[in-house]
Amino acid sequence: MKRLKTVLCAMLVFVLGLVCLAACGGAKEGVYKFSYMRMTEGATTIEIRAGESYLGIIFSEDAFVIELKEDGTATASIDMFGQQETVNGTWAVNAEDKKKVDITFDGAPATFEYDGKTLYGSMDGTEFELVKQ
Repeated sequence: MKRLKTVLCAMLVFVLGLVCLAACGGAKEGVYKFSYMRMTEGATTIEIRAGESYLGIIFSEDAFVIELKEDGTATASIDMFGQQETVNGTWAVNAEDKKKVDITFDGAPATFEYDGKTLYGSMDGTEFELVKQ
C-alpha cells in the first residue's frame, strides 16, 4: 500500500507537470481523463483501468483530468484519496515530433506521446494513459 501511494503521488506530480508548458498546439486541445495505468516493480506488475478498485481505492476516470486549451493554457485536476487539487499552467506540441506534447513542471521536462485521442506517459516504472473526451 505504501508503494502504491508513493507511485500515485509521483504520478500526481508528473500529471501536474502537464500544466506547465510553453506555447500552444494543434488538434491536441481538449479534456483528457484517466484510462489506464501499469505499475512495475521488479517482477511484479499491477494494471488498473478506470472504474477498477485496487486495495480498496476506486480509480475513476476523474482521478486525473487534464484540459489542454486552444490558447496554450492547461488545467490539471487530481481527485484521489479524498483530496482534490487543480493547477493551471501552459502546454506545447513537441517541436521535433508533432505527435508528442512537451510538459514541464518546476523546470523538469517530460514528453507525452499522442495518437489523436490518447496521451501516453511513463514515470518511475509506471505507465499511464489519459483519453480525450
